[in-house]
Amino acid sequence: MLRFKAYMNLLLEASEGDAYKYMKKVLLALPNADELAADYGENWTREIFNKLRNDFVHAGCDVYFIPGIARIVYGELDYDSEDEDTAKIRQLRSIVKFITIAHKGQFNRYLAHINDDKSISNPFTFEQLQSMFNKNIKHSADIERNNFKNSNKNANKTNYTVIWLKDFETAHKYLKYCTANSWCYFEDEGTFDTYARSGNKLYLALAPGFEKLKPGDPGYGRSMIGFDMEPQDENGISHLGVCNNRYNHATDLEHENDKSGDSKYDEIELSEILGVPVWEAYPGYTEEEAEQMGLMTINKTLNEVREIFLSANSDADIIYNIYKFLENRAADDETDMNVNGIDFSSYSMYYDFDRDYSKEEFIERNSDESFDLQAKDDIYNIELYIGSYYNACFDAKQKRFLQDFTKAE
Repeated sequence: MLRFKAYMNLLLEASEGDAYKYMKKVLLALPNADELAADYGENWTREIFNKLRNDFVHAGCDVYFIPGIARIVYGELDYDSEDEDTAKIRQLRSIVKFITIAHKGQFNRYLAHINDDKSISNPFTFEQLQSMFNKNIKHSADIERNNFKNSNKNANKTNYTVIWLKDFETAHKYLKYCTANSWCYFEDEGTFDTYARSGNKLYLALAPGFEKLKPGDPGYGRSMIGFDMEPQDENGISHLGVCNNRYNHATDLEHENDKSGDSKYDEIELSEILGVPVWEAYPGYTEEEAEQMGLMTINKTLNEVREIFLSANSDADIIYNIYKFLENRAADDETDMNVNGIDFSSYSMYYDFDRDYSKEEFIERNSDESFDLQAKDDIYNIELYIGSYYNACFDAKQKRFLQDFTKAE
C-alpha cells in the first residue's frame, strides 16, 4: 500500500483519444516500429489500437492502459506473431484487469511511464509488473473463490451439460452449431492440437435446447461456453485458462457480453453460470494424467532440465543441450528459460530449427554468445517458465544443485 500511495500524485487521466495518442508515441519509439508498420499496413497505429481495445479493453482492462499494454506486448512478448508468448499475454491481461479493478488510475506510469512533459522514460518490464502484482492477484482470486463458495453453499448446479473435449473428433461435432463465428478448435485439427498440447483440459458447456437457438436469440451467447482448465498444481488446484461463448470473436448480437472472445467470463462468472466452482467441478489434468497422455508436465520438464546440468561436462554442453531442449518445445508457448540472466529463447536467431546442427557447428556459430553465457564462478542461476516461474541454482564444479527448482511466489 505504501508503494501505491507514493504514486498517487502521478495519476494520468486520459480519454480514448489521449490513449491512442500516447500509444502511437509508444509504438513509434519501439525498435521494431518499421516491422509493425509493414505488418499492419498504412493505418497501422490505428489498427493496433483497435486490436488492443478488442483484445484487452473488452476483456475488462481500462482503455487508459493501452499505451503501456502496447509497449509490453509488441516490445517484449511478440504479440500477434508466430513467436507470441501466449502464456505471458494471458498473465498480462490478468495483471491489467487487476490494476483496473483495484488501482484504477494509478499505474499508467508503470505501464507506459509517460512523464508530465509527455515524454516516455524508464518503462517497467513485464517481469517487474508480474513481480509486483502476482501475489496480490493470487490473494484476490483466493478471496473470490472463498466468497463464491460461502455464498453458494445452498445453490444447486444449473442444468448445463459439460463435455470434456478429449479429441478433435469430439470437438468437430459441434462446429455446425457455431453459425455466428466458427471456433477454430472445432474447425481445424491443427489448432485443436495446439490448444490441447499445452496441457490444459478443454471443456464445452451446453445449455438445454442450444441446438435450436440462432444468433440474436435470448441466451444464444451463453448457450455454448468453451473453456479450458490449467493443470492442477501441487495442491490439486486448477485455474481457468481461455473461456469464450457461442459468439466467440463475432459481435454479440444480444450485447450480453462484449468482452474478448478468449476471456468472455472470468472464473467466478463462469462458476455462477454453471452453478458450481469450476476449479473443483471441472479440474485440469493431474500430473499423472498429463504424463499418460504424453503432454508436457511440470515434473517431467524439470527433470529434463536437471539432467542437462547434471550430465554436462562443459559450458558448451549446457548451452547446446538447452537449445535442443527448447527446440523440442518450439511449438509450445509455455516454456522459456533464462540462465544467469540470459534469455536463451531470445537467441533462437542463432539456431535454425529446421537444420540439425552438430554440437561443434552450433558452438562455432554461436562462439561470441557462448563466452557470454559462461557461469560466474561455476555457479548457474536458472529460471524456467512453465506456466509459472521455477528457480534453481547449480554448482557446475561440484555438479550438484545448491538449490533445487522451487516455484517462485
